[in-house]
Amino acid sequence: MSLMLGEWFAVLPGASSAAQRTTARFAAVDPGVQVLARHEGKPLIIGRSARPVVTARTAGASVALPGTREYGEQTLAAALSAAPSVGTVAALMRGVGSYHAVLTADRGTWVCGDVAGMT
Repeated sequence: MSLMLGEWFAVLPGASSAAQRTTARFAAVDPGVQVLARHEGKPLIIGRSARPVVTARTAGASVALPGTREYGEQTLAAALSAAPSVGTVAALMRGVGSYHAVLTADRGTWVCGDVAGMT
């Protein structure tokens, strides 16, 4: 069975091989599924998007912004380096646009955002 969806994404757990298995299962249902962002080599965000996902990494964290936003990779990296914590997600959500912020750090993964920009 094949299912064609518009833009969508899913944030996957990064602590096990479940991310690889989940990606394969989604790809079987939606052949257009792609890995949109990775963390430590494993799929972090999968889905279908007309816009690239902006990502940045520091020693202990990574952040990805799916959606429409004003942040570029350099601005995002600077914001993450300034405050690599859960507070970073709140700071990133103050930007103009319609997007999600996905922050992965030693203590877990946080997702914050809206779906207004997804079609």
